[in-house]
Amino acid sequence: MAGSCLHEDTAYRFRQPVLLLCGVDDKLGNIRKAAEPWAKEDRNCYLHMIEHANHNSNQDNPTQVNRLIAGFLDLNQTFFREQEEL
Repeated sequence: MAGSCLHEDTAYRFRQPVLLLCGVDDKLGNIRKAAEPWAKEDRNCYLHMIEHANHNSNQDNPTQVNRLIAGFLDLNQTFFREQEEL
């Protein structure tokens, strides 16, 4: 089925900064298990656990999610401008 086309690639690294958001109470699949080591091993990967949230953290705690996204974009404005100049 759909899961058969997906595979884990532990060597993959992001070229640009990436924000991973995961609900503290998310019990769907293995996202928490996979996200934590990924964020530790990839310097461009930033993981934040969303309080009072399950799998749909943006709906469960939109205030925290929006604050984190806005902060992430503010921090990376310089990075994105530099990439456009290359």
